[in-house]
Amino acid sequence: MGSIMSSMKVEQSVRERVSNLAQAEGRTVSQTIAHLLDEHDRRQRFAAVAAAYAELDSDYVAEVDAWDETLEDGLDDDR
Repeated sequence: MGSIMSSMKVEQSVRERVSNLAQAEGRTVSQTIAHLLDEHDRRQRFAAVAAAYAELDSDYVAEVDAWDETLEDGLDDDR
């Protein structure tokens, strides 16, 4: 079964930009729009992850810092 097609009203300049991008990348207009939306979703997910890391509590950060200091404590891992 084929995909259900639809139309959208967009400004001519927007239509031309999408069409030019699609042609340059060897995609259909539909594939190009889907790709742009996927990239937008991806950026949103990464922004959410970055925001979550920015809100790390101070106890966690202090523990990570303490463990990081052990990397330079001069003790050798070889036995």
